[in-house]
Amino acid sequence: MILHNEQGMNGQATTAVAVSFPFWQELMAVAPECGMDRSLYHVTRTDIDLMLLLHKVCNTNGVIRETKFHRIAEAAGRWFEKPASRSQLYMSLDKFIARGLVHRYENDITGETTYQLNHFAKDDGTPHRYVALSPVVFAEKFSQLTLAARKLFLLTAMQQGNNSFIFRNIRGDRGLMHLLNKNQANQVQACLNELTEASFLRVSKLEYRKGAAHKAYLAVPQDMLINADGERLREPLDPPERYPRKAAFIRRVLQQLGIGELEQDMNLLINTLKSSGHRLIRQILRRVLQHAQYHGFYPKHLAHFLKKEARQVRENRIIDLAYEAGIGHYIVNPGEDDPEQRLFTFANHFSWYNDRELKAMFRAASDSVTRTYLPTDRYSIEAYTAVNDYNESVFVRSARNMAWAVQLNPEVYRYHEQQLLNAVDSDARFYQSEGDFCDFIYELADGTVKAQPQLPLEQFIEFECDETLKFQPVKQPAPAI
Repeated sequence: MILHNEQGMNGQATTAVAVSFPFWQELMAVAPECGMDRSLYHVTRTDIDLMLLLHKVCNTNGVIRETKFHRIAEAAGRWFEKPASRSQLYMSLDKFIARGLVHRYENDITGETTYQLNHFAKDDGTPHRYVALSPVVFAEKFSQLTLAARKLFLLTAMQQGNNSFIFRNIRGDRGLMHLLNKNQANQVQACLNELTEASFLRVSKLEYRKGAAHKAYLAVPQDMLINADGERLREPLDPPERYPRKAAFIRRVLQQLGIGELEQDMNLLINTLKSSGHRLIRQILRRVLQHAQYHGFYPKHLAHFLKKEARQVRENRIIDLAYEAGIGHYIVNPGEDDPEQRLFTFANHFSWYNDRELKAMFRAASDSVTRTYLPTDRYSIEAYTAVNDYNESVFVRSARNMAWAVQLNPEVYRYHEQQLLNAVDSDARFYQSEGDFCDFIYELADGTVKAQPQLPLEQFIEFECDETLKFQPVKQPAPAI
């Protein structure tokens, strides 16, 4: 059906909409006798419009994924010839959430909002019974009907099915007077007349018993009964794709790696990797491929997997840059209880900077760091043993400990220890006894012993670079390591 809406303006037909019958029943339910705000159960025209709209733009699971509600409200103009205002739709949404018709939650990773229609699927996940409604419900002539007439038409269209007509009682808890909020039979007759004159009902007859209206016989025109087979009943509102250049790069890498099926999670990939560079993205997606090849399936919690890999890859990159600048050996303090945590702290501190800034900072601070800090990849004490005969010598062991503490070149130390063995029975130039040898090693080491600074290396680097480099990172909520 071509309507005077955005679909029609683009030369496209407006299709039918499938509405969950239990959802409709819950919307029409009367207020419980529990003191709940009865205004929540007062159904308005906008409530009916929102019900139709949500069922049109949700997916087959009744979910509208990671979409702000203003986009849902904008979609009303695409389908309705006379859409409700945005403020009215917001009010109806709040009512639906308060009544448990719709559940709203945010994605912990992307921060986007997802809407889940309740009373849509059974406990086993299969959909409840739904009814395909004619696209006439989006037309202006339907919007012009009174609220009671709209309720009565929807009730008839949902229950008629393949029957020629249906009948409903007038009175009682499930009667039309109760549903339409009327207290006189002639008011029900007025609704029937309104629908008949507007061609929304083919059969509209009241049956009287003992002078009182007893039943109503109802039927909608045949052209308004929709056969759901082959009909496109839903037009899911996909999440908006932001960062188009990064999205194009991710698609290209997915195709190159042979994991193009992950494009269905493109919005998640973009939101998770939007702060990462191309090289980092390629490495992370390669890890996804490796996971699939090893386990036979993709990570079950893809967003958390991507975040974890991004942290690890970025941490390794920062540490690599530190080693390239010659300061990587000084990150972990000698005797550190948890070296891995120390590396994490260092990398996390610099995660706000890009590679260019890090290279400049590390190069600028390199000389100061090497003069101030002790390296962590130290020579072992065993490297300073040249003559085993001196293993029990107090003086030689003390000399070895001093050489190890200041990290003298082991080859230099072993040379002098070997000379000690030869000097005991000769006229040695520097030492003639083990005590003299120990004094000589102490003199050799004098001035090279460093007191490890209390200031963490990352803070020392920033302090050193504060004056020489004229940039500061703009600390935004980028993914910290």
